[in-house]
Amino acid sequence: MTATPGDYHIAQLNIATLLAPVDDPSIADFTDNLERINALGDGSPGFVWRLQTDDGDATALRPYPDPMVIVNMTVWTSVAALKEFAYRTEHAEFLARRREWFAAGSTGVALWWIRAGDVPTVDDAKRRLDFLQRHGPSPYAFRFARPPAPFVVERTSLEDPDALDLIARLNDELTGRYDDPSDNHFRLEPDDVSPGIGAVVVGRLADRAVACGAIRRIRDLDGDIDGDIDSDSDGTGRRIAEIKRMYVVPDARGNKLGAAVLDRLEHEATELGIDQIVLETGSRQPEAIQMYERAGFTARERWGEYAHAPHSRCFEKRLDATATAPDG
Repeated sequence: MTATPGDYHIAQLNIATLLAPVDDPSIADFTDNLERINALGDGSPGFVWRLQTDDGDATALRPYPDPMVIVNMTVWTSVAALKEFAYRTEHAEFLARRREWFAAGSTGVALWWIRAGDVPTVDDAKRRLDFLQRHGPSPYAFRFARPPAPFVVERTSLEDPDALDLIARLNDELTGRYDDPSDNHFRLEPDDVSPGIGAVVVGRLADRAVACGAIRRIRDLDGDIDGDIDSDSDGTGRRIAEIKRMYVVPDARGNKLGAAVLDRLEHEATELGIDQIVLETGSRQPEAIQMYERAGFTARERWGEYAHAPHSRCFEKRLDATATAPDG
């Protein structure tokens, strides 16, 4: 299936750190014209939606810990429509003056694809900007230059034919890499990823399923990893989840799509109230190990069914240690 422009919209987040509070006279040229410029955008061809309060004020929203950081978040029918407003209307004049009102190096912009009709969340927007700053442009988060083909990571079920096909391809690849079948830990049941317990996601590039991953809550790290949760934590006060079935088709690799799926699964973990994520990969998958380490995972001892698997390499990440402030 070939994606068409109408199937997708472009979401964008723009952040900046003010040099003074919004009521300070030194930035009056910015604040006094904000409502007018926003109205210009709202009336521009291709505009779909803007983040704002019930009173139409976006500057009153403070999704970052620093109260001086303000955000602008919108949805457009295309990158071209957004670019037309940003650089070819009166907005461009105020864009050129941004150093009068914002701290040097504090501005940041991220664009990403969404399904037409979807409304992005602030949490997702923050994750996209952070992903862009850490990984550079990709189909998951990018800037105006060279927009990639539409890419979305969507929650699905373990019965989804696309998910089943990707998992089967993953199993074939792992079987080819590891001689001993005991090195492969394929087990994942529908109950493991049922609502409130876990999730399966599939990444689609121009509507072609190219990546997948799953996350499931686990009871403890000593043996029971079947997703049958009888208690809220492992006895330490932490709620733990395990990443499973990460895969990207060979011809789509090198585009940071695995990292994108991992980022989405971390979001799913936060929705489940998870404090700590663990995962297992293999010694013959150096590219996977590198991706996990870059995403902030650190090596840990093997546990449960992996404890005696010689090729298993296990990692963990505490989500409460994840930074929430923008870079720069």
